[in-house]
Amino acid sequence: MGGRNLLVGTVNVGAACVERRSRSEVFGYPPVRILVTPLPPGARITVSPKVVMIGQSIRLSGNDCFPPTDYVLPAYGDAVTPKPDGSWSAGGVVGDGAQVGFVPVSAACVTGADKAEVFSYPAVHIQVKTYRHLRVTPGTTVSAGTTLTVFSIGACPSRSEGDVYLQFAVAPETDVAQSFAINSSSGGEWSATLPIPQGTAPGHYMLHGQCDGDHVFLAFYSAVPITVTIGSSG
Repeated sequence: MGGRNLLVGTVNVGAACVERRSRSEVFGYPPVRILVTPLPPGARITVSPKVVMIGQSIRLSGNDCFPPTDYVLPAYGDAVTPKPDGSWSAGGVVGDGAQVGFVPVSAACVTGADKAEVFSYPAVHIQVKTYRHLRVTPGTTVSAGTTLTVFSIGACPSRSEGDVYLQFAVAPETDVAQSFAINSSSGGEWSATLPIPQGTAPGHYMLHGQCDGDHVFLAFYSAVPITVTIGSSG
């Protein structure tokens, strides 16, 4: 949904599957050539509500996508056909697999003939909340060398397992530690132990939790701030 950030014209768009810890590429997807057209000056979307809980409904509305050749693919809900004046509205449910926190929401106007993107609407940021959260012992301020025990509050969907990892708050692309849950491959509540390596730099970190299925994320937990101090708790 980031077409407005691409150069106008025919461009190659690709993606790569990478290993999260090392950031090394596992494989690259074959690039696809797409035609990027200018964003209509008045094209905008509105989203309601701006704060939504996992499982609740959300509605997107927009303009400047004209039938009969074009239709809209919204971030939530099914594809919709615009009205003759180019306006449209779509509703959907924010499902378990939606990212939580402040997330961008957009939609794309595409052609009915080949589903090529005509343009992508400028994203609107909303806050997605979840009833799933994490309980951590011995606490959220610990020294390097401590082993955290993480408990889920809110079950994973069936056919998934819990996954927790610690990231440096000011460099979220950096994983400090990662652990998979104990006996949760069929879903349900879970726990995991997460050793914080000796030598981990003191500072502020974020503990993330998610439910992993077969190469797909099925649910996310609210992140927990963790402060790491110097030394070992013994």
